[in-house]
Amino acid sequence: MLNVIKKNLSRDVSWAYMAQGMGFLSSIIFIPFLIRTLSNEEMGLWYLFLGVSGFATLFDFGFGPTITRNITYADSGVREIVPQGYSENAGAERNQKLLSELLSFSQNLYRFVSMLLLLILIPVGYLYFQNTQMSFNLEKVFACLVYLLAILISFWFQPFNFLVLGLKKIREYNVALLAAKMMYVSMGILVISFFPRLLTLCIIYLMSVVFERLLMGLAARDDWKPISLSWQRFQEILKLLFYNSSRHGLCAIGSFFSFRVNILIAGAVLSAGDISSFGLTNQVLGLVNVFSMALLTTKAPQMSRELCLGNTKEAMRLFSYSWVSGVVMYLLLGLLGGLLAPYFLDFIHSNVFWMSSTLYLFLLLTSFLEFNTGLFMVFMVTDNHIPYTKALILTGGASIFFTYLFLFVFHLGLL
Repeated sequence: MLNVIKKNLSRDVSWAYMAQGMGFLSSIIFIPFLIRTLSNEEMGLWYLFLGVSGFATLFDFGFGPTITRNITYADSGVREIVPQGYSENAGAERNQKLLSELLSFSQNLYRFVSMLLLLILIPVGYLYFQNTQMSFNLEKVFACLVYLLAILISFWFQPFNFLVLGLKKIREYNVALLAAKMMYVSMGILVISFFPRLLTLCIIYLMSVVFERLLMGLAARDDWKPISLSWQRFQEILKLLFYNSSRHGLCAIGSFFSFRVNILIAGAVLSAGDISSFGLTNQVLGLVNVFSMALLTTKAPQMSRELCLGNTKEAMRLFSYSWVSGVVMYLLLGLLGGLLAPYFLDFIHSNVFWMSSTLYLFLLLTSFLEFNTGLFMVFMVTDNHIPYTKALILTGGASIFFTYLFLFVFHLGLL
């Protein structure tokens, strides 16, 4: 049995690294293409779109990882949902009734969240972009609406991802991500070569989101068996999951304020060139983060299962190996990226400049601290306990305060 688990893990890790590696490689090709093809202002606006997308993820409010984790527990045979930890195991056979209830709950919840997101993002987005230094025309307004539609579709069909990942279908999950990424990049290079517009990029992004959700739906179709859920049962599940999801959500808000809100605040005071530079550097470090986190992300469902079955030592072994691999990979890729990026941008005659080495090293250190914290956070929640909520909220509040202070009071710009 142990050999089978190791073999499956090895195969899953290989697929995870293949998907992340191809995504990383395609981004190395696609990002320079964009910054050479689109104008500085269009790139600045694109990075603001990405910032708005990060803001939209806050509406998940922690239900995504909580539902995914409980799908894993239901598949492992737990008898019921509990606010913290997990209930008594019923013999490691799937609890199909509980799994079906979770699917129905997530489907109804995320449809509601999608409509709520639509009602909030349109007026808030309008007010925000009115106060930036960006110039707008009808084409850019359409680009905003297309990007908003991509966000809404992503939320509406998000439960497919929860099921595929929660059931540890790592290969199918990564195949879907890889295929959607390759479609996005290949179509982007082909179409934007003839129609170099921000609107074109947003339409292609929308198509890639639809394609990814379609593939996730196909991967989940055999296990997607939601049942009719009464309003009373919906409320019961909501109450049980909200205990941990609210802590996840508050942590997400704290993390967003700590590391993601800067680009949105900067959009109100910095030039398009500075926003593009800051956004490009953050995007490169984001790719490094995702690639270095792939091993732990792949093994997290298995760690949850091992803890659920009482195999604490095996869960610790999986985490230790993932942590060492992730830290070494992050530092190597981060330093290599900072070393090569300026020369590469000069070589392709980029419209976007790279920030100074001092600023990059400072940002790399900050991002590494976030990454290392994230590794331990992923492990801590595998047993359905979230002990770090207050720390992230305090950090987020401090980050907003100092960002505002340095940008609006001391006018330090990118520094």
